[in-house]
Order: sequence, then C-alpha cells, then structure tokens
Amino acid sequence: MDLTDIPTQAPIISETIVVKPENQKDITRENQNRNVRFLIPNYVGYFLPSQSNFSFSITMSGRGNPIPSRDCGLHSLFNVVRTYDVTNSHLLEEVIQYNTLVAQKYQYTKTTSVDNYRMEFEGVQPNKSIDQNLYWKPNSVTYAGGTVVAPDVAKSVQFSGTLKTDFYDSDKFIPCAVFNGLRTEIQMEDYRRALEFTTGSMGIGSRNGMLPKKMNVMVGATQAAAGGDVEVNPFTITTAGSGYAADTIYTASVGGTQLGFIEVKTIDGATGIATALWYATSGGHSPPEEGAIIVIGTPTAGGAPAAATLTVKAGHQLMGGLLITTNNDEYYIDLGSTNVVETLVNATSPATPANITYFGDGSVRNPFNTLNQVGSDNTGFGITTCFPNVMMPFSVGDRLFITDLRQDAASKKALGVITRIEKPPPGTKLDRGARIYFLPLQTVVTGAANETLVTALGGGTTPILTQNYMFNNNLHGYALYVEEADRLNSYTRTIPNRTVAPTKDTLDKAADSKVDFTIHNLQYNIKRVDMDENVVAADLRAANSSSGYRLDLATTQTRLINLQALQGPTSQLISIPNITKALAVLSVPLNQNEQLSVAFQSLRGRPDNMSNYQYDIGRDGLQPQRKVVVEKASLNNPLIQTQHINELIKSVEGFDMELTSLNNVLANFAVGRQFSRNDMFYNLMEAGDLTLKAEYDTQQTFPKLVVHFIHHIRSILVTSNGIQIAN
Repeated sequence: MDLTDIPTQAPIISETIVVKPENQKDITRENQNRNVRFLIPNYVGYFLPSQSNFSFSITMSGRGNPIPSRDCGLHSLFNVVRTYDVTNSHLLEEVIQYNTLVAQKYQYTKTTSVDNYRMEFEGVQPNKSIDQNLYWKPNSVTYAGGTVVAPDVAKSVQFSGTLKTDFYDSDKFIPCAVFNGLRTEIQMEDYRRALEFTTGSMGIGSRNGMLPKKMNVMVGATQAAAGGDVEVNPFTITTAGSGYAADTIYTASVGGTQLGFIEVKTIDGATGIATALWYATSGGHSPPEEGAIIVIGTPTAGGAPAAATLTVKAGHQLMGGLLITTNNDEYYIDLGSTNVVETLVNATSPATPANITYFGDGSVRNPFNTLNQVGSDNTGFGITTCFPNVMMPFSVGDRLFITDLRQDAASKKALGVITRIEKPPPGTKLDRGARIYFLPLQTVVTGAANETLVTALGGGTTPILTQNYMFNNNLHGYALYVEEADRLNSYTRTIPNRTVAPTKDTLDKAADSKVDFTIHNLQYNIKRVDMDENVVAADLRAANSSSGYRLDLATTQTRLINLQALQGPTSQLISIPNITKALAVLSVPLNQNEQLSVAFQSLRGRPDNMSNYQYDIGRDGLQPQRKVVVEKASLNNPLIQTQHINELIKSVEGFDMELTSLNNVLANFAVGRQFSRNDMFYNLMEAGDLTLKAEYDTQQTFPKLVVHFIHHIRSILVTSNGIQIAN
C-alpha cells in the first residue's frame, strides 16, 4: 500500500482499560490461598484477550534463592482460573491445575525467541545461575569477586502476559456486553508447589548432600591397620618437643599467628607429643589447612621444655569438636570437585565404597551432586571462574548439617550457621570449588590458655562432633546439606555477639528470613475494541432473541486421580460429563511426594517405570490398538520411543499448540491421545467412559497425582431466557 491507495475498511479503534482486582492487597504466602477476583464491566463492550494482559510485580524472599518454577515461570503461582458471567451463575471456563498445563505447553512450544520472551516478560529463570539471576543479585560482592558475607538481595520482577487458557489467550473478540459483564477468579497456588530453589534439590536434605573436596574415605582394613578410630591422627609429628602433658591444651600457631589450641592426647617416653587433636579456634581465626606447619606452645613444666611442631596431613581437614574460644571464631569446609571419581578415589583408601552412588552416577536423571560445573561461552564464565557463579546451593544464614552416606540418625549433626562463602585459595584444581565458613552453634570455651588441663576449662566444652567424627564416619564418606524446614520456617539458634562481618544482627536477620514472595499491583490490562455499530446491534439483538447468540470456544477440563505405587496394570477412569466435541487428552503423572516441596520441580511429569499405555474409549475400545511402549523414558539416560512421540505430537496439535520443540521432552513426561483429525471433533458422550490403562512391569517408586487434561469445544448460547452451555 502506498499513499494513493484507499483502505478497503476502516481501522478498528482500540484502547487499553485497566481493571483492578476487588481486593487490592499485596499477595504473600500467608494469604496466597485466597481467590483473586476481577469484574470486567459490560461497558468494555468487546475486547481481544490475546492482546490483553495481566501484569504485576513480584519480590522473592528467603534463603536458597527461591524462584518460581522454571517450567512455567510466574504462571506457577496460579492453580485455578475460572470465568463466570456477571451474575456468577454460569461457569464459562474452568482450568484446574493451570500451572501444570502451562508447564506442558511451554515444553512443546520452545524456540530461542520464545524462551527469551518468557524470560523477559513471564519470569522464567532459564538456568541455575546465582550471579546471573532474574530474581536475585549479590548484596555487594559477587561470588567471583571475593568473599560473600551477606545474603543475596531480591530484585523486583515484572510480569506482563496473557493467561494461557483458551478463553484469555483467544484471538476471538469477546462480546462482554452480551454477557452484561464477566467475572474472573484466580486461585493462587501453595507457595511450596509454585516455587523452587534456584539450584533445585541440590544440598537440600541428607539424601541430596554435597560432595566435599576431601573425602578421606577409609575401608575397614585401612582403618584397622591405622590402629582403629582413636589412633587415626590428622597430624604428622615433625618435632615431638618435650615437657608436654596428656589431656592438656596448648596454643597452635602458623606463621607466628595463633589460630587456636591443640589437645595433646598421649606423650612419648621423653614427654614429647605422640598424638594430638585439634581442640578449638581462637582470635577470630579458622583452623589451618592441610600441609600447614603448626608450632605448638612451649610448656613451662619439665627440666628442658621444647616446642613441638606438627604438620597437617594431606587430605585432612581439622574439625575437632567444633569448639570456639572467641565470638568471631569460624570453621570451614571445602566443596566442589573437578572430577567426582578422582575425588572419591584419591582418598586414604585404595578402594571405592559401594555406596559411592550416593552422589549420583552422572546420568541425566541422577547427575553428580557436586559443584563441578564446566564453563562455556554460553555461560559467560571461563573454566576457572565458572563455579560458583553458576551454582551455589547454600546461603549466608543457613544452618549447615553433616551426615555419613548411610544417613544414620546418629551421624546427622548440625555444624553451625554459614557466615561466609568464598573461592578456596589458589592451587591445583581449587578454582572450581567453594569454601564454606560457618559459626558453630556453641558457647565460648572459657579459661583457654597455653598449658591448661582440659578438665579445667569451662563454657562450651561439649563437642558438636566427636573428636574423630570425620574419620569414624569416613568408612562411608560424608556429605554436607541444609534442611528445607529451616528455610521455610527459620530455626532456633544462639549466635554470639560478633564484631566482624557478618555481625550477629545480619545472621539473625538471614536466619529468620522465610521462603516467601510478595505480589504488588496485580491488574488486568484489557484491550478494548470499538466494533462497527451494526455488528454490536446485531449481536445484542441475537442475545435478546429466542434463537440466541452463540460463541464457540475451545476449553480444557481437568480430572485428578491419585495412583498408588503399584506393580502391574492400572486403570484410571476419567469422568467426563457430556463432552460431545472432544479434541484430545493429555495425562501428566506428577510425583505426589514432591507436590509441597520447594526443593523439587513439582509441576514435572515423571514416568516412574511406566511400561506402556492405551486409552480405553468406550465403544471404540483400546486406542491406539497397539500398546504405546514408553519403558525407556524411565532410564537414567532416557530414550524416546517413536510411537510415544507420534502420539504426543498428535495430542499437542489437538490442544492447538504450535509444536516447535521436542527437546528434552522426557524431562517433563506426559502421555496423550488425539480424538479426531485436525478441524474435526469426537463425541465422547456417545462413545462412553474414557479410561487410561497403564502398565508398570516394574514396581512404581512413589504415589502419583495424575492430571488429565481434556481439550474440547464449548458452545455458549446467550438467549432471552438466559445462558446455556454445551460441551
């Protein structure tokens, strides 16, 4: 068209009208299970849902960098979306498990540009990055830049997009005046189901513990050869000295700086040190590292006292009983690994324990639970600076726990409150790890001085760990973790008055911070259009006549079924009332045990040993006629199977999704069936009951919440006698 052309029709005039919810208070986890209601008044006339959008801003809070589900972004906060006429007497559309449906839609409609749009406007965090996070930023220092001594700061994130229901994402003009107005009701999701930690389940709970850099794994023969637990000594006696006494503490200095105290356990015939253990830190320091030469305080007793020197053995990390003598004292532990197998094999044991797979096996479904991310151009970080920019499961203020790999109750112990996170000192392969400093939840030991009997000390002398904990439990190795309950509801602690960062106030504030979110300024921005007067008049006349005004819209009904963890054939009856124009069905088996946990991706379908499936469609029998085999979807490295993917493709088309991606499709598992060809429909009411028959040749590992979505056409007829709805 050029300037001399005459348009064939007048342009449609439009404007944006802002509609606020009836209750305009901020939405948080404490009140998020309420319903949010909107009234779209009849004076709006006609509006175009696909050009109208819901908008709000959201701020996260809590330790662990919680974010909305990566599978559907901020849509995860909405559980049910309902639309009524203005009298609330006719339900025009209802989508239950809305967030689960959107997670499926996002799975099949990915492209680079669409992913970028969802990240920018719909709050989808694309990766597990901490420094490069949509919802969080470092307080002052990045993990790559130095030591982090304060919790990350939450950003305010804006959402602006359509609701992904057939009604509110439709390209049809909706005649609001015909219905005398519309009412929309959004039921908010439980925060534990809607949110997840940025790094997922990594480091959450004893079964997801993190791999330390130095395992010191010992098999029974090696342990016995060392003389048993008590004889395992973390020091090499460089110079035994003289004049020392057993069960007595002495100062321990490195490079002229006193770092703490050593307890002499036994002495030799010349009153030199035979065995010793780390007793406590002092002066706001942490214990020395492996290879450090420790000068022991000179005794005053004896004829010719001489100072001893000890060397920390390679691969040993001094913990003692986690005792402290000043308020600023700390301990540390190193996490991360360049090579998991290397870390576990390079131990004091020549053999590898059988339960090494506690940390994973490196597969897609069971990756190694370690901080060993590999840098690439796509992450923006080089191979030496990648970690911990990409992944850091712990936060300042977390209470850090330790467990052996058997996860025995006796071995699970709380170490203390995390105070700092930093990169370890430079060295071979250390640039890919993180040093976690923590303050033991202890009172200060009183009376500590050179050459003091242990029995003469007061205060917090009861050890958190037994003196040889690291070695007693290293028969099976050990792991570090935090508890999800601590992040959801805080925890009881007594933190001393520290005079260095982070201070007591900072740690108390961080520990009291609960996983939460706050939604501000929720509103619906309606794209109102001025239709031709003749069109408006004709629609209103039809609505006030006996023949009526008909509006046909696709919609989705949901049925929920609880499935127990059984072996063998299962049958799930999907109750469908009066659907005469069915298009497709999509069934998503969710892990029932993960539905109320921030540590898991609650909206993801799990195959869990499903062998095959068919739908039983009443009079038409089992469809498809050949069982759809899906057994390879449950492998740790899942494999697609052609018939399953073909059925999924047809089902996705039946849901009017523009299929653009099957990448990683088995990570969010679903099964489906298209009832009819494109642009046609199927009469389910005449066919009879719809049933999903799935077989599990191997025992299921968890109970399931199976969400069945049925896509069909709904006819809404507005007459002088009221509104009639037919499926």
